[in-house]
Amino acid sequence: MQAAWRAPALGRGGVGKAVTLTGDAGYFWFFSANNVELVVKLVDGRGLNGRYWFFSGALSDVEYTIAVTDTATGAVRTYFNPSGTLTSLADVSAFAP
Repeated sequence: MQAAWRAPALGRGGVGKAVTLTGDAGYFWFFSANNVELVVKLVDGRGLNGRYWFFSGALSDVEYTIAVTDTATGAVRTYFNPSGTLTSLADVSAFAP
């Protein structure tokens, strides 16, 4: 997973630094390692609907795009949060095996 961010009001942007929490969850920081900006989780939901599930929760209102790559197929799903909003995302249809 990769999270690219942009803060138009600050004239800054870049790629978030990923930190793993567990095997299926982690977080990104954009400005400081002491400041979690985005929490993400990717779950194997194939037993219920044959898909992987993606969840994220924003702790920042900067603009960001999350790119999730299926390492088995190379398929990429992207998720976008516009500047000025706090968005949580849920996709229970990501990446059919």
